[in-house]
Amino acid sequence: MSRASYLSCFMAGADGEVTRLVPNDVNRSGWITAAQSVRLPDWMSPNPGYVINAGPPGKEGVACFATEQNMTDKLPTLLQGKAFIAIPGMRSLEDVNQYMASSLGADGYTGSARFWQVVPAQAKR
Repeated sequence: MSRASYLSCFMAGADGEVTRLVPNDVNRSGWITAAQSVRLPDWMSPNPGYVINAGPPGKEGVACFATEQNMTDKLPTLLQGKAFIAIPGMRSLEDVNQYMASSLGADGYTGSARFWQVVPAQAKR
């Protein structure tokens, strides 16, 4: 981010479950400083707090949303739950984005998403 922000990040698995990654028990507010790299999980930390394992084959992704002010109390209760637990009713990162837009307004946040494809493990010979 080009300036200090509050960050919320979500992961969507190929299994159709969406979970919140940030804020979490390590970073309760999601506050990040300007020009700070954010690693999910923070593999540079000796105790990263969590690990992301590939799920079943299919498309997975992470989306992060940033605001100038703490947005938690403006989001639906659905998006305020505990991190790393599947969010009921959320099936995709687009679902999360729609909730963000309806709660904060299209100009109330910025976001970005990255996706990847999980392929089946090859059988060992």
